Amino acid sequence: MPTVSVLDKKKAPEVRNLLALCPQCYATYSIDGDPKVSKELLNVKKILETRAQSLSLIDDLPLEKGIIRAIGKIKKLNEKDLADASLDPKEIKQKLRPADNIALYHTISLYVTTYFVKIKEIMMNLDKRGEIDYEEVQDQMKAIYRRLKKAKKTNMEIFNEIVAKIHRISLQEDIYCQIVVSYFVQSCEVFDAITE
Repeated sequence: MPTVSVLDKKKAPEVRNLLALCPQCYATYSIDGDPKVSKELLNVKKILETRAQSLSLIDDLPLEKGIIRAIGKIKKLNEKDLADASLDPKEIKQKLRPADNIALYHTISLYVTTYFVKIKEIMMNLDKRGEIDYEEVQDQMKAIYRRLKKAKKTNMEIFNEIVAKIHRISLQEDIYCQIVVSYFVQSCEVFDAITE
């Protein structure tokens, strides 16, 4: 059972100065009192506060439940399905600078290269059968992106928050949610073109 601890022992026990810790961490922190540990815990608290604020920013925005069917179909793709479906993601460099976040750039590029063509096919087929409203999903993705951008989130935070929203709706593994968000980066609903 977690125990609430005061982070900065020199300050009052206010909400901003409290954090729930597991019993072992609480005992260690209570005995040690190292200022470095206090600083690390304050950083953890800031991360958690930022995350909570981001969640509240986009939780009220809807997302088409048909996205669950799309992810289910993406999960069933195998190497043979993807063999002839690669794409050269030229648009990515117009939206993300590799120098700003090389890990995010390469992750999105890899997913777009591997999955974009097949995901587009899946989305179009689901739309034709009335199982998803593709235009609605595009509008929703754009609205989610704009709200996060307006809140001055970094590209990595935006990517992760949209992945988290899709995960909460679909209950699918994060990797498939990342693949879907990468698709929407390439198809221009997430991230704007870089202006010099």
